[in-house]
Amino acid sequence: MPLSRPQSIWLFIILHTLIWTLLPTWLFPNPPLDVNEGFMWGQTLQWGYYKHPPLQAWLLEATYHVFHTHPFGYFLLAQLTILTAMLGVYYSARLLTDPTRACLATLALSMIYYFNVTSLEFNPNTLQLATWAWVGYFFIRSLQTNRWRDWLGLGILLALAAYTKYFSVLLGLTLVLFFFLNQTARKHLTTAKPYIALTVCILLLVPHLMWLIQHDFLPFRYALGRGASSESSFIANHLLSPLNFSLVQAGALVFVGIGLMLFPFKRSPLSLTPLFALAWLPLMLSLFIGLMTGMRLRSMWGTPLLSFIPLYLLHYHTSDLSPTTLKRFIRLILAVNVLFISVVISAQLSGKVFSRMNFKGEALSLAWQSVWKNKTAPYAIIGSHWLAGNASFHSTQRPLVFIDGDLNKSPWINLGTLKQQGAIVISESTALAKALQDQYQLTTQWQEPLTIQNQTYYLGIIQSN
Repeated sequence: MPLSRPQSIWLFIILHTLIWTLLPTWLFPNPPLDVNEGFMWGQTLQWGYYKHPPLQAWLLEATYHVFHTHPFGYFLLAQLTILTAMLGVYYSARLLTDPTRACLATLALSMIYYFNVTSLEFNPNTLQLATWAWVGYFFIRSLQTNRWRDWLGLGILLALAAYTKYFSVLLGLTLVLFFFLNQTARKHLTTAKPYIALTVCILLLVPHLMWLIQHDFLPFRYALGRGASSESSFIANHLLSPLNFSLVQAGALVFVGIGLMLFPFKRSPLSLTPLFALAWLPLMLSLFIGLMTGMRLRSMWGTPLLSFIPLYLLHYHTSDLSPTTLKRFIRLILAVNVLFISVVISAQLSGKVFSRMNFKGEALSLAWQSVWKNKTAPYAIIGSHWLAGNASFHSTQRPLVFIDGDLNKSPWINLGTLKQQGAIVISESTALAKALQDQYQLTTQWQEPLTIQNQTYYLGIIQSN
């Protein structure tokens, strides 16, 4: 089937989705860390949570109501996100380049490990791949057509990106810089459409902004803590951290670079086009912020930054697309995908890499159910988001999770109801019981410790009144 036909890309994306859904469903019995956390948050549909905006948690909760605890559900959700992201890049490419290059740019994404290996974990980073790709699509469409529906689509997608992760502010800043720096785009600022798009975006974000105000911007404090460096050296913070971030992102593009070396190189003048902005400005802004502030740039923050780079390089820097070269490129793509699949299987067989997804969460859940003698379910399970989240997720009652016994992290908890209905405490030490007694006058009755996978956990009951 010719690469210029849309059926080619649809066939590949559907196969990619099936493989990367079924493979982890077969291999891993337990939700990954961030998925477990998202299920825990999604139990109570809030306009925000103490770490992130709510979209990931909302989608996981919807998935739970269809698939319950079966791994197929949350792994399928992750791969539907990848499918959506790839289609966003593909249809963006169709606006800018010929059908063959559009297809190649989309296929090349499968050689970036953010689109397969790390996508096993449906978290805000993975979800950004989809929202950023479609922001790019409506951004290009708005500039090309100047139609109201495209500008409104841009505003809606920018809001969805913001509901995914606060890191998306870089994408918004990218668009703002482009409109001010590009002479052609600047003309749009004399019309109402960009401002209507911005207004739509802000209006959609009002509920979340109100939530942030009510909760004293708690996620921002978390984000600043995540970005804070443990190093005191100026060189380590301002130079080595951005350098390390750059090297990780370059590593993610290694196979794409090898593939592009198969094509004759074409020189093109450097200019601030919409594609250049989408491909490079977010990455450049990330590095600039790291250099200026010394903020620690975490490797996985780069997940959404690379999606348009293969398209940029194929569009501006490749010339001859001979059948022979195309066949070699396709073979490389297939080989890299087989390699990634082999890496995941080998890592699972080693038993050392995917420890969270091999955790005996169901055993932890059965343990508390065996000691809870009340006819009604406990109101909450108190503990870390990992332990308490697993204990709740794998039970049919699915009690609320009282994260670390901290009301700031768990604003959905009603202490009066907790005292009336009782709760379970699960922890790696007994220190949590003292904190609960001191802060909330909750008395924990410790049961026999349990051992799961050579780790001892303490299980306690807070009796109902």
